[in-house]
Amino acid sequence: MSYQIIQQSNLENPIISIITPTYNVEEFIEEQISSLINQNLNNVELVIVDDGSKDNTLSILKKLAKKYPEMTLISQENQGPSRARNVGLDVFRGDYLYFVDADDVVPQGALKALYEAAQIEEADIVTGRSLSFNSTGSWYIGGHYDAGLFNEGARSFSTNPELVYSLG
Repeated sequence: MSYQIIQQSNLENPIISIITPTYNVEEFIEEQISSLINQNLNNVELVIVDDGSKDNTLSILKKLAKKYPEMTLISQENQGPSRARNVGLDVFRGDYLYFVDADDVVPQGALKALYEAAQIEEADIVTGRSLSFNSTGSWYIGGHYDAGLFNEGARSFSTNPELVYSLG
């Protein structure tokens, strides 16, 4: 099955490409896109792959794409988030890659902090802390905390296998 590129990002050499698969997230997508656009880092490409949404997600994304020329918008038949991410991998152009789900909000400054850490440490992969939240509160995922994923500093998969638990 194929996909359709609705809009290609106007960025020539993005430093980071953010890939987001979407499916029926009309209630979340504007806040999520806003959190990505409002990072304090320039030259960031958004690669949004709509996975055959049945609600208004795609029409909302088309409006947002007109507003944000740094967005690549792709539409495909529903094939699941893994296939949507793989489509994003087909078209991204950044030096670094960041995966984010459509119902996630990325705090302002997070991408810059990750990018700077990658540059300073000459790292291939950097991770950040993930905070879950809903209308009543927020929390860290206990298993991630217990596995030591929130400990700071340079580590490797060979000496710290707990890193495999989350690449957020």
